[in-house]
Amino acid sequence: PEVENAVSLTPVWGPGLTLPDRLVKYGDKWFEESRIYAADTSFFKIFDFKLVEGNPITALKDIGSVIISRSIARKYFGDEDPMNKMITINFNQDFNFRITGIMEDIPRQSHFHFDFLLSYPTLKLAEGEGGEWFTWNDFGHFNYLLLKDGTSPRDLESKMIAWSEKYIQYDSSMLESLHRGEIGFGLQPISGIHLHSRLKWELEPNGDITYIYIFSALGLFILLIACINFTNLSIAKTSGRLTEIGIKKIAGASGLQIKTQFMTEAVFTALLSFLTALILFEVVAPSLRSLSGKPLIIDYAAPVTWISGAALIMICGILSGFYPAIILSRLATSNIIKGKTSSRFQNAGLGSALLVFQFFISIFLIIVTFIISDQTRMLRNKKLGFDSNQVIAVPIKDTLELRNYEFVKSSILEDSRIANISAVSNIPGRNFNQNPIRWKGSDRDYSASELKVDEDFFETLDLKILEGRGFSKDFPSDVENAFILNKTAAALYEWESPLNEDIIWYDDEITRTGKVIGVVEDFHFQSLRSGIEPLIIHFFQPDFNYFLIRINSGDITSTLVSLKSKFSLLDPNHPFTYFFLDEDFARLYEGEMRMQKVTGYFTILALLISCIGLFGLSSFSIEKRTKEIGIRKVNGATAFDITKMLSADFIKWVVLAFILACPVAWLFSDQWLQNFSVKIEVSWIIYLLTGMAAVVLALLTVLFQSRKAALKNPVDILRNE
Repeated sequence: PEVENAVSLTPVWGPGLTLPDRLVKYGDKWFEESRIYAADTSFFKIFDFKLVEGNPITALKDIGSVIISRSIARKYFGDEDPMNKMITINFNQDFNFRITGIMEDIPRQSHFHFDFLLSYPTLKLAEGEGGEWFTWNDFGHFNYLLLKDGTSPRDLESKMIAWSEKYIQYDSSMLESLHRGEIGFGLQPISGIHLHSRLKWELEPNGDITYIYIFSALGLFILLIACINFTNLSIAKTSGRLTEIGIKKIAGASGLQIKTQFMTEAVFTALLSFLTALILFEVVAPSLRSLSGKPLIIDYAAPVTWISGAALIMICGILSGFYPAIILSRLATSNIIKGKTSSRFQNAGLGSALLVFQFFISIFLIIVTFIISDQTRMLRNKKLGFDSNQVIAVPIKDTLELRNYEFVKSSILEDSRIANISAVSNIPGRNFNQNPIRWKGSDRDYSASELKVDEDFFETLDLKILEGRGFSKDFPSDVENAFILNKTAAALYEWESPLNEDIIWYDDEITRTGKVIGVVEDFHFQSLRSGIEPLIIHFFQPDFNYFLIRINSGDITSTLVSLKSKFSLLDPNHPFTYFFLDEDFARLYEGEMRMQKVTGYFTILALLISCIGLFGLSSFSIEKRTKEIGIRKVNGATAFDITKMLSADFIKWVVLAFILACPVAWLFSDQWLQNFSVKIEVSWIIYLLTGMAAVVLALLTVLFQSRKAALKNPVDILRNE
């Protein structure tokens, strides 16, 4: 009763899911499409997406009906009216669909996007009688509930297990797992999916709130460094404005008026900076898209843009102008006229503290960037346990290819440039189905990922069989009741040897029983963020979705041309498509690669701003000590002595910043590395090199000013004393 309405949404195919993109045909042209979903007729009662044409109540009612996006309408039909036209979508065989609606493109900030929305009954037709998609035990559906006002999601969630028992025939082991909370149904707010959900089989790859926090913090740190520079340099240059302040005070200006003047100047500087930043952003935004992986757009029509911009201007202006304004407003008029300023005005301790903070952030960023770079490099170069070099994956697009896959393999192998070919259900690096396995005689189930392969799979990917054997045509029983486990799965039970042990495998609606004939060495069939999970491998032709083809020729281009020609003969109704296995796996770490680049740029920017601040602060400090330098030189100090003295005053603060930054960088890096099952060992050399680099950079920054002051003639300095 708490549910006002509900809809099930099923991805027919999509990026990151198990199976390849669908082929869609209009006229004589085929297109590859990944954003194809199916939904109940209640879809438009839950979501407020707008139909440009068609009736939202009836558009998804009939078998073979499909709604397309406005972009697809333009892509396929141009200026023609798409309504009631027929398109063909391939589900290992071709099905015809009638267009019953055209929908506005889904906004980019949605957590899912589709270009084709099929009626749910169509999936039953496409799957055939006895299919597994439409059972209560299938978890490949995304269900959205519209709750009545005042409903507690947690209270509703507590009812869901008992409710599901009416429809799902749980065995005793499953019930135990349900009641232990190991499996079950849960609710999550739709607004929390994109940045907070970590479930498998998401409709689309999600963002990560952690990276949002990290990049936001980095941006704020950069801004804070700039504010610190403004404060330091404002204090440094204000000595030249003491006469102005004194005259204004004599003329009757109050401390509040002095504060207001300097705060206004700081806010106005922040305003000019903000406007300059907007112009710069519009210039570089197209280039930043490749860095961020997403379009970067400012909505100038949105009030929040200007409200947040105004707030940022005020905060930065006040933050950077507050201290100089307070100090200057408190100076006594008599002291200003006499040239005696308060010691608070020339507070070297504050300048040094701000300098330490600036280099603390810079050194922290250098260390973190090195660690992220090393981890990302390791992820890309890590041995995965299988050889993906020069292996391409070719989707199986037709039931004829699937039924005659042995003939396809033998035809492809006629080319001497092809080393191996195998048929598989899943691609390493993409999602895998998971179902329980149990050793016969045990009462404990374990969840295992599953993979269907033919007898050539292990040779094609150069996988090592540790015990027993692989699948073989010499053993017809391998097709029905033989399993191969990876080493992790074989270790689940306390066997002396798993060979010939009986395994019960709950493969969706089918319970399969068979013997273990082999154990394969563990290999990373999923991202290195997660550990190696139990894997059960079965010879099962109906679930093959790809051919894996290893090319042994250096001339890959001509080999691909030959493969295209061969597949055009084997499957003349569909275009030849492929992708390289190693490149597909590398896409798993695009987020880490982007983070590496972004932190690298932030680090360079932070160092640049810090060094500018150090240069200005050292210039001011050395200028204030000009007379001291002259006296020291008169008393015999050499240029080297003076340079060393002046440089050491600043280098010691950089060293302190390094000492403070190291433990913080270690804690952050250690926490970030916990996201990976395979991670680097952070070497102390990274910290040592970072410290040396920071000191050298700071030394070079102040050395020019120090050397220049040390070489001045003391006569010129002291002649007027």
